[in-house]
Amino acid sequence: MIENPHFINMVQLLRPGYSPPDRADVAGKLLNKVYERETEQYAKGLEDKIVNLSLDGWSNVHSDAVVCACVTTEEGNVFLTETIDTSGNAHTAEYLQEVAVKAITNCEKKFKCLVCSLVTDNAANSPNLTTYNCSAHLMHLLAKDFSVPEIKINVVEIAKYFCNNHFAVAALKKVGGTKLTLPQDVQWNSLVDCFEHRIKKRPNLMTVCEQTREKIDSTVTVKVHNIGFKRNVEQVLRTLKPISVALNKMQGNSCFIADAVEIWKELSEILKIEIWNDRAKLQALNKQMGQALSPAHFLANILNARYQGKILTVEEDELAMTWTSNNLSSIMPTIINIRAKGERFKKYMFADDVLKKVTPVNWWKSLKHLDSETVEMIISLLTTVASSASVKRIFSSFGLIHSKLRNCLGPEKTGKLVFLFQIMNKQENEGEDN
Repeated sequence: MIENPHFINMVQLLRPGYSPPDRADVAGKLLNKVYERETEQYAKGLEDKIVNLSLDGWSNVHSDAVVCACVTTEEGNVFLTETIDTSGNAHTAEYLQEVAVKAITNCEKKFKCLVCSLVTDNAANSPNLTTYNCSAHLMHLLAKDFSVPEIKINVVEIAKYFCNNHFAVAALKKVGGTKLTLPQDVQWNSLVDCFEHRIKKRPNLMTVCEQTREKIDSTVTVKVHNIGFKRNVEQVLRTLKPISVALNKMQGNSCFIADAVEIWKELSEILKIEIWNDRAKLQALNKQMGQALSPAHFLANILNARYQGKILTVEEDELAMTWTSNNLSSIMPTIINIRAKGERFKKYMFADDVLKKVTPVNWWKSLKHLDSETVEMIISLLTTVASSASVKRIFSSFGLIHSKLRNCLGPEKTGKLVFLFQIMNKQENEGEDN
């Protein structure tokens, strides 16, 4: 656009004698200048802060493997820190661990913050760092475990017919219906949306099948009218919907591992009522929940003044305390004192109105009698996000910028543009709020 003759003519009419920059300037030195300025600005805001690092990978328009790293602050603010081109490398556990270590080092150097925890879809252990699995990813896998393949196939077949057949689409629209939703493997909860639309739009679908019976596929008509099939869809939806609700909570930028324990526990209680006699599903629930919740999660739940570990079982409590003794022994006296509500932990600090209005991090920061090292360790646990969903949302921005029409962009330049794109949107939204 910058080299379009009409644009250049307009600029010269507005300001004679001024020559606008060419595309090389905009894509080169001007982009770098703005990127460096904004990076320095955000480095000031992140300086000395304890942050959580999230890593995830995706494939760009050239099918090149790219890994994104982003940090989340205690306020739930997310910043893209690095875009790493991993194409040409086998994604072994050793290589991905190297990528993670390098991303942590670069983040701390560039933004002057302290990375104390790392979340990925498949966590690998790293020294001096709390590493764990993404709860949102594991909930997505749980939804897959609970979905019934033959029911899913039939629901998708009906949805595809009313999405791809021109006559069916027009007929559905005529009776006041909208297009059905198709599930996407890369979009969490899309299967639940597909099932819900199938139930909600059934009256419209039945009307179309009745009024235009001769033009609608007979097999589709039979499935639409089949009341037994409808009940089967509703039965599956009763187990998928609670997972969908929990997954939406888990994906929030301000959902931390202490909250993840509460969400998983609540989901488990709801699902066990529905699947109490289904051994396979109970095993799937226990498996995914067991992979999601680590001793660090249980400890964070204990240290969160709102929860205080009240929902933990005796075994989970023991796991948390044993892990603390082995890895964070210096804060063990503080944990024992807070659980006993010792002399320095006043009763008024645990009042409901206080806990509702004061964040768990600020609650601990207010305790002046604790040494800085103890507070730092506790805050690192309380600011550890539950999932890597924030990185996946960044991928949407990548898709807008590194599109088929702009397929010559490299990963480094794309990363800079996405970083600035996020900042501009954030500033615009803040301006609207003000």
